Amino acid sequence: MIHYEYFQPHVLRVAKSLSGSPLTSNSLLNVMPHIVIFENQQLVSEGISLVLKGDPDNHVLHTAAAEAQLMSFLERHADEVDLILMDIELDTPDRTGLDVAYVVRERFPLIRIIFLTSYKRCEYIVPVFGQFEGYVFKDVHPQILRKAISDVTTAGKGTYYDTDAMNLYYQCMQNKRPNLSSEMVQTLVYMANGYTNPEIAEKMTTPERFLTENSIRERRRKLRVLLNAQNSAHIIARAFQMGYLDTHHIT
Repeated sequence: MIHYEYFQPHVLRVAKSLSGSPLTSNSLLNVMPHIVIFENQQLVSEGISLVLKGDPDNHVLHTAAAEAQLMSFLERHADEVDLILMDIELDTPDRTGLDVAYVVRERFPLIRIIFLTSYKRCEYIVPVFGQFEGYVFKDVHPQILRKAISDVTTAGKGTYYDTDAMNLYYQCMQNKRPNLSSEMVQTLVYMANGYTNPEIAEKMTTPERFLTENSIRERRRKLRVLLNAQNSAHIIARAFQMGYLDTHHIT
């Protein structure tokens, strides 16, 4: 007996098309996943597409260079998408692939996400690990990328982190408490006391440095990544857990 709930959306699409045909595990599993590439550099995007289009086991459904393009496509075709290969550094200064991935996960939870990046940073790998399905560096051999896609889109909830990504993650976790600057800690204090972004910007502006609401919004984003938090309330909770804040900071 086949339990359909364990299969990926692309498998179920094929199952629907096999009306009148015997439905077997092999006929379900030998189906190419539909992939969307989210990459802001056109040359890189074309290179990834070229690698995958030469592989009969994968189908590139769409490429997007900006968040708006990606979300517009998903609004219309989410039920056709199995996997997004997600860039992590974007052209927009206050958004990363992580921000986009959180939105995709909330709105389209069945779509798997592999981060495909050149960046070997703790602030990226730590929040990805355990929340999303994969983290692969762009300089890997194409066969490793194909294996990552295969592992993630196989029946059941698959994940794939290449060896370098795993090593980076464990190195980061050895020093789990990030080294926050005094400005970041002061931002945490104001956040814990309920100040808004414009209010924090005003309080932290000095004759030498003018801060804007966007500056504080970017700090909040960085704190969320560094503290592996989901939202502002979680940032404050994590800051207390790690010792950056205590009760004397609350006024």
